[in-house]
Amino acid sequence: MRFYRKFYKVQKFCKMVYCDYSGSGRALQWIEEYVARDVLPAHATRCTALSVTSGQSEIYRSESKEIIRQAVGACSDDVVVLGASLCRFLRALRPQKVALFVSSRETERQLATWKEFDAEIIKIPETKEGFIDLNNLELRLQENTGTGKRMIGFFPAASKLTGVLADDVATTLLLHQYGAWSFWDYTLVAPTSAVDMNPTFLSVEEGMVKKDALFFNCEKFVGGIQGPYVTVVKRDVFKNTPIYCEDVEMLAERIEQFRCAEAVRAAMVIQLKEAIGLQNIAERQDNVTRLVLFIS
Repeated sequence: MRFYRKFYKVQKFCKMVYCDYSGSGRALQWIEEYVARDVLPAHATRCTALSVTSGQSEIYRSESKEIIRQAVGACSDDVVVLGASLCRFLRALRPQKVALFVSSRETERQLATWKEFDAEIIKIPETKEGFIDLNNLELRLQENTGTGKRMIGFFPAASKLTGVLADDVATTLLLHQYGAWSFWDYTLVAPTSAVDMNPTFLSVEEGMVKKDALFFNCEKFVGGIQGPYVTVVKRDVFKNTPIYCEDVEMLAERIEQFRCAEAVRAAMVIQLKEAIGLQNIAERQDNVTRLVLFIS
């Protein structure tokens, strides 16, 4: 990569190594060329629903959402929402009397959105191995059962300190045993790990290990610059809320930002991830880790 920065008193192009892919991915020329050549010329808003351009934009968006649905294992009970951040999602959901169980690593900034709705924040410590302490979580769930509060577990799919992947199946099973919702933040790991909205587990009742919602940001993917925030949520989550309506898809449209180019970009980076393969990604990460440890 080359860059030109006058305020660093650098008067020529210099080489640099970008080392913050966990913060933001980088643009890929072939994706940007496709968006500029095929998507943007036909871009239009929903206001002109009968026009060719609006119809084409809607097709792009619908196909992109279907690609994302398949990639995360969504089923007919799930709704995919593009462009709705956690803050926008919660303002639509308007949860009342929430007991929120979160990782002890969550910062005040990350919890600020929940505090807007007066959620009671209950931090769950990690074990020495870096996993969520399920024993402590169960005790907290027992304490809040029968209080009339909507219990929600909102955990990262990987430890923000060690990078250890969370046991999402066991955690979701425990949350559901006490009637709590299971929300997962896949922002850190979605570009490099499997994302499964509806996992299965032998000898466990169907639905007990299925997540109620998951979130990730496509900007973290390679090629995902200016990609949307993706929310996949169960239809039942919207029941008994002030804005619930029978057509949950229509409800999702109200909180979704219609940006066709972003939707296409999201679908393309997810397809790129699948084409490369998780095994190849893991091997590449392992090689880079070994190289860094050797140099240091």
